[in-house]
Amino acid sequence: MAMSKKEQAEMAELRAALARARAVRTTEPVAPDLHIGNSPDVQELSGYFYNAHTLEVMPAWTSTVSHGRGYASRREQIGSATQRAIPLYSSRLLALRALRYATEQRVFAELAKIDMLIDEESASKQYSTSIASQ
Repeated sequence: MAMSKKEQAEMAELRAALARARAVRTTEPVAPDLHIGNSPDVQELSGYFYNAHTLEVMPAWTSTVSHGRGYASRREQIGSATQRAIPLYSSRLLALRALRYATEQRVFAELAKIDMLIDEESASKQYSTSIASQ
């Protein structure tokens, strides 16, 4: 039997609640595993990096003096590169795990700040209540 629109909406909300519950966990840090300085014979590497602001994982390249998005090619390196070598991840999966860890650490710090504000507000309310009752 087909679900009604109300039942479909309830099912969608249950799925979303389950996804949120599964997301509340801590993960292990993931370090980049490709470093240009590890081998003097390697002049350039391709791998993955993440952007913590846009929550994206992208292919990237790095050389001994510059890096950029996409896969390494001389044309890209001349046209669009940023100074300095950067460490990369060897797989998209590792970069995604690192992105998740970085995001959870940022969110935990934000929650800790909010908790501190709540504690301060609670303490000031208790203080003002005790003064008012005197």
